[in-house]
Amino acid sequence: MKKLIKAASLLSLVSFAEMFLRFVRTKLIAVFLGAQGLGFLSQFANLLETLRSYGTIGTRRAVIRQVAAVKNDGVASRNYGEVIKTSFFLVLLASGFIAFVTTIFSVKISHAIFGDGRYYPFVVVVSCMLPVISISSLLAAIVKANLNYKGFALYNLISYALVILATLPAIYFFKYWGAVFTHFLFFALPLVGYFVMNAKNPFLNFSHKINFILLKEQFHDGFNSVYEETLAGTLKLIVMSWITVKLGFVAMGIYQVVITFTTVYLVILIQSITGYTLPTIASAPDWEQANDALNDTMRFLVFILSPIIVSLLVIPDIFIEILYSEEFLPAVPVLRVQLLGTFFTILAASFYAYLMAKGKIKALYIAVTIHPVSYFVLCWLFFEPYKLFGVAWGFTIAAFIAMVANFWLARHHFGIKIKARTLLLIVTSFVWIVVAAILTIYNDSTLADTLLLAAGLPWFFIVVGSKEKEFLFNKLGKFIKKS
Repeated sequence: MKKLIKAASLLSLVSFAEMFLRFVRTKLIAVFLGAQGLGFLSQFANLLETLRSYGTIGTRRAVIRQVAAVKNDGVASRNYGEVIKTSFFLVLLASGFIAFVTTIFSVKISHAIFGDGRYYPFVVVVSCMLPVISISSLLAAIVKANLNYKGFALYNLISYALVILATLPAIYFFKYWGAVFTHFLFFALPLVGYFVMNAKNPFLNFSHKINFILLKEQFHDGFNSVYEETLAGTLKLIVMSWITVKLGFVAMGIYQVVITFTTVYLVILIQSITGYTLPTIASAPDWEQANDALNDTMRFLVFILSPIIVSLLVIPDIFIEILYSEEFLPAVPVLRVQLLGTFFTILAASFYAYLMAKGKIKALYIAVTIHPVSYFVLCWLFFEPYKLFGVAWGFTIAAFIAMVANFWLARHHFGIKIKARTLLLIVTSFVWIVVAAILTIYNDSTLADTLLLAAGLPWFFIVVGSKEKEFLFNKLGKFIKKS
């Protein structure tokens, strides 16, 4: 657990810096471009993320596992070099091809995504950005697989600081194009940092040949990831297009607030911790250590994110006014519905990380099909009668289905067990969140809000073990002394 907390501290530092950058960028978009601008740029980001899954061809997960398996041989070893050479070959080939195809069909893509072919220059820009973004994502995976969290944190923090400096003038003077430019910097500057890291302490070594056995493994594992991300991304794009075309850019901007809180800000920490969990489980010498890593991951995520979810349920208007503006307050009731799904997402992601680390391909295909298809079908059923609320309920119910499915798959194939103390944390946190959701949705009052937030204190003493309390209080004491 101590290793997890140490790694998580560095990864979380980067995550919070990334979150802060998103705060700043989103706030500026909300102020200078309004709900319509935020709605348009959210569709731009959705398109970019979908194409990025093609561009990286899913190699990041396979590379993490492959690097973790050979890193003890040394960076200069042939085995290590072949992993790096093979992954770069796949990513450059895939991203270049996707960029070419996207440019050719830019007008049609613009019509499908924005409902108007006149936005095709933005689609062309996405294709130009894609190779750089894909390589940046690959290098981030290689750095994490080498467990170089300190260097990863340092250079990403420097990159994010530079992006923050560029954000205000870019959006103020260049509006939409400025927002697009800062989105590109979000990947391009960390890429420069990774190359600086490599110059100081080499972690890249390109062998003279491509290993076709590794290529096959990366492709098969990557194809699963591409299948997952493109299926999820494509179905999400369709749902977002319903909102954009039928309700307008303003409604899309309002719902983007909900998306950002539930699938960006809160999920950043999940993505960061799985960067530690994947190589840890993949290299675990026995079942017990792998199972411990899974439980530690769940405990850490649920413990950190549950109070945040409750706070967002109780006082969402404060967060929205700070991060956006009063124009976006209509997002509050929809946000409260979708926050329930975020709790299920935490657990679903933990079980799925175990399946990824173990490389159970068939189970992964099942898992990555159930969630997006459930989400799409539920949104299709609920959107017409309930509009944005229907999409939020579709998200929440689909996340619950994914949690159950991923748990069953991990237990069926690997016999994972949730420890008693982890189960206690999950159950008490779930009860706290559900009560908060019910009271805030149906009986929102100052007294109820105060009691819900105050419930965090007994929750803490119930779910945290004696050794964990001692560890946390020692850390707090040292921090106070230093201050």
